[in-house]
Amino acid sequence: MANRNAAASPWTAAAADANPALMTPTGMLALYAAVAAGMVGLLLLLAGQLAPSKPSPTKSKSYECGVSQEQTTEARWPVRFALVAMLFLI
Repeated sequence: MANRNAAASPWTAAAADANPALMTPTGMLALYAAVAAGMVGLLLLLAGQLAPSKPSPTKSKSYECGVSQEQTTEARWPVRFALVAMLFLI
């Protein structure tokens, strides 16, 4: 019967020789999670740096459905609106 370790990937063999603790299932999971978290962080950093950002007073104004807001939002919401919203959620 042939040796099963001979067909193993050179990457896993090199990793096992370098640090045998990485080859445990927990070690591999930790390595996978670290690589995934690193990629997420790198992509978020790149997206933040490469995104265009040109703030202006027009862009900071409130906007909803193509109509500019003409009244303050400090007015109370009608009770009927709140009831319909709660019934919709139920």
